[in-house]
Amino acid sequence: MGKMHAEGVTLIDLLVTVAVVAMVFAIGVPAMSEFITNNRMSAATNDLVSSLHMARAEAVRRPGPVVVCPADDWQSANPQCDNFGQLEDGWLVVDQSNGLNTVLYVHEPLRNDIEISGPNTLSYQGNSPPQDGGGNRADFEMTLCDYRGDHHIGGGRAAGRKLILRRPSGRPRLYDEVSEVNCGG
Repeated sequence: MGKMHAEGVTLIDLLVTVAVVAMVFAIGVPAMSEFITNNRMSAATNDLVSSLHMARAEAVRRPGPVVVCPADDWQSANPQCDNFGQLEDGWLVVDQSNGLNTVLYVHEPLRNDIEISGPNTLSYQGNSPPQDGGGNRADFEMTLCDYRGDHHIGGGRAAGRKLILRRPSGRPRLYDEVSEVNCGG
């Protein structure tokens, strides 16, 4: 009779495999979480910049002002600007020509951990610089921050973002360097 030969995995093999898998997860999961959070901030910033560009472009084409304003009823059939709201709760791009309020674009609320500081309402008219809800024409700053504040995320970049709208064009310019972004924390 021949020898019986048993094949299988030893306890040592199993423990080494489990240790390697644990190390991969320990390194990979936090990195993936940071990657997702960075992408959420970039998406929120890009959405706001796109809305500002849209308002600026439409204001040149239309006879009246085009406004970017907060709207907490963004999902309703007839959303309205909320003068006391915050942009992170959702916003609209509204053509206010001829006394009508034609909604051109609706944006849903941002994730709960992203906040926007700066003017809540910006109005563009023709080629004029934007004005805030109080009628002021100035260089405006808007800062987008999440729970990480202006924490350094690598390459000299901050977790938050800053938009500056300068006169006379009112075109938004994005800053993401640690030295430029101040999330107040």
